Amino acid sequence: MYSHSFRAETDNALREAGSPFPPMQTWRNGLRDGTWRLMERDPEAPRSRYPVPWLVPQWRTQEILRDRLLELGGTVEYGTRLTSLDQSGQQVHAELTRADGSRRTVSVPYLVGADGGHGTVRETLGIRMKDEGGSLHAAVVADVRLDGLDRDHWHIWPDAPGGELLLCPLPGTDMFQLNAKADGEEREHTPERIRGRQAARHRGRGVPHLAQPHAEGRGQEGTRQRRAARSDSWR
Repeated sequence: MYSHSFRAETDNALREAGSPFPPMQTWRNGLRDGTWRLMERDPEAPRSRYPVPWLVPQWRTQEILRDRLLELGGTVEYGTRLTSLDQSGQQVHAELTRADGSRRTVSVPYLVGADGGHGTVRETLGIRMKDEGGSLHAAVVADVRLDGLDRDHWHIWPDAPGGELLLCPLPGTDMFQLNAKADGEEREHTPERIRGRQAARHRGRGVPHLAQPHAEGRGQEGTRQRRAARSDSWR
C-alpha cells in the first residue's frame, strides 16, 4: 500500500513537471545541420503505460520524491554521508558520518546503492565501471540561463572547440541543462567559471552565450561518462 501510494502520487507529479524529449538539433559552423531523435520508439518493445521517454529536471525530480516521502512520514537526513558498510547474516551495517564529524552505525535489511559512481557502495563492493580505464572524460553538467536559442530542440554542437557541447531546454523552467567536456580534472564548477569557460571556447563560433545576469549552476558537478557494470552484489 505504501509503495503503491508513493508511486501513484509521484507519477502524477512527474508527468506534470516534465515533457517528452525534444528532437535533437545539430549545429555546425553556426548553422543548423539537421534534426534527429535521441531515442526512437521500438515497435517490438513490450507495451508500457509510459511508452514515451519523459524529461524532468533533476532538481525537480528530487523535490517531488522528497516531498512525497515526507508526506508519508519518511525522513531525509542532509549533511550525512555513507563512509563504510559490511554485511552479516541478513543485515547490512552502514556507518554514517555527519558534517560535524560525528558517526553512527545503522543496521538494515537492505541498502540501496544510490550514491553515484564515486560513492562508497561501488568502491566497497569492488564494482568496476564499464569501460574503466578507457577513453573517459570528466564533464560539467549545469542548469543555465542563456540568450538566443529556441526551446523546441535539444541542441548539440559535436565539433565545438574543447569538445562536444549540448544544451537541453528544461521543462517548466526558463533554463537549459548544459553538458560539456571539463578542462582536465577540474572539479570546482562555479557559475562564474562555467560562464568564463564557455565564453572563451565558443565566442564568435555560433554558440549562444550564457546570459551574464542569469547564468546559474544548480548542481554543477564533475562527472565521469561511465556506469557501474553490475549492481546485484549486495542486499
